[in-house]
Amino acid sequence: MYRPLIVTWLLMLALLGASVGATLLVPGQPQRAFSLLCATAIAALIVGQFMGLRSASSVVRLFALGGLVWLAFLFILTILDVISR
Repeated sequence: MYRPLIVTWLLMLALLGASVGATLLVPGQPQRAFSLLCATAIAALIVGQFMGLRSASSVVRLFALGGLVWLAFLFILTILDVISR
């Protein structure tokens, strides 16, 4: 019953440890890329397991995708504002 949740939690902890280890061992641009990759994987685990989007209806998945598109839109506008100054 709780096994998938515990496995997901352990995977998230392993990804967090890998991200922290990369921060301490690898300086520069590769470290940033690896940390972003780990953060993306953790977010995917959260969305898939804890939010239950794997077993959700198509309308819920569509609204989750719409939220991601809106978040990307806001990030793009923020970056464009900073660049244009």
